[in-house]
Amino acid sequence: MDKISLRYNTLFLDIDIDPPLFGYTSNITLPFEINQLESGSYSFYDESSIPEKRECICDFELTKQESASLNEFISTVRGEIVELILVNNSGFFPAGPDKGDSGTFTCLIDSVKHNGMQNEPFRYFGDKIILRFIDYPEYELPEQIPDGSFAIGNISDLRFPEQMFDVNQLYAYTSNQTENNTPKNIDRGNLADSYETIFVMRSTQNKAAHLIDALVNTIRINQTTITAQNQHFPFGINKNDNQIFDAFFLQDKISIKHSKFNEFEFQLNFMLEQHITAGNSFFYVLPNGLLALDAGVQSWQ
Repeated sequence: MDKISLRYNTLFLDIDIDPPLFGYTSNITLPFEINQLESGSYSFYDESSIPEKRECICDFELTKQESASLNEFISTVRGEIVELILVNNSGFFPAGPDKGDSGTFTCLIDSVKHNGMQNEPFRYFGDKIILRFIDYPEYELPEQIPDGSFAIGNISDLRFPEQMFDVNQLYAYTSNQTENNTPKNIDRGNLADSYETIFVMRSTQNKAAHLIDALVNTIRINQTTITAQNQHFPFGINKNDNQIFDAFFLQDKISIKHSKFNEFEFQLNFMLEQHITAGNSFFYVLPNGLLALDAGVQSWQ
């Protein structure tokens, strides 16, 4: 990859260094409040007027001259706003695959660690920094290229999770015994049981860009769908072998690892939205454990 540039306009200071090693991580913190209730269900709040926060944690292997230049640059700017400048198609996606790899990013730099000279590669120096982003260049999402048969919301043809699904089923009952060993229990019914799934996505840049953009800007804490293949049970054996599941996104932070050229890895967590039908009426279970008519006019426990 081409070198990256850091610029501090106040003092007309510029440096050029090699890009970070693959394996750097872009973290996106979303303005959500997600609280688990005593019942095991969740309450959600989206402070949509507040933008997400993004940072990049990256490791460098630099020559003696480049490491000295980076150390001097960080020591000079000392927490001031700087510019990260990337050439077109640099291959470095510091703020995530949905923000591109070209143009000028404004950010703050936190120095994490400066290592001594390494043995491998010999006479190179290890540096770790955190870039905390303030603004991003304009970026147009690339054309989607089919990569598999998995789908989240409107983003289809995703690569299927290679490690399958880590399912967490929580039964909505508690049981105990009194001092004379009399059993006691409280059961809110199987409709109040909760089902969560965690899985790791491994995607090319074009698919990762579209999916991250959708999670951040449209899905957020709204109901969406997960479309899986038959006989894969993303929410466990108790929730049938459907292909399409209604679900809620259940995390306020996305960590994206750029593991190698054109491959990004990130873990996702969803909670199943349960449905029931009674006569001609349709109900669904909200994240806060309430039952509601699909018209959304009434709700009750």
